Amino acid sequence: AQFFREAAEQGHCDAQLRLGECYSEGNGVDRNPTEAFRWFMEAAKQEHPAAAAKVAVCFRDGIGTEKAHLSALAWTEKAQAAEQRIRQKKLGDGASASKDDD
Repeated sequence: AQFFREAAEQGHCDAQLRLGECYSEGNGVDRNPTEAFRWFMEAAKQEHPAAAAKVAVCFRDGIGTEKAHLSALAWTEKAQAAEQRIRQKKLGDGASASKDDD
């Protein structure tokens, strides 16, 4: 968890997600749903789709935060949009690579 904490505090969204998972599951730190939610939210704000999905679940189930169904729906939509952007970028990168091969 310490490795993830250092990177998370520097703003790395993958590390923020992983640190949130550590707090969620109690891996290397005491289980703390509030801290898990905090780190999931930090990563989600950077449009990390998996983190946004975890934020949605936290709002839906009241894990580390109060239940908020509208927020859960909004974060579900953000997660889907972020995932779509990643897929489009990968498709775009693949198209560029194949054009370069011609």
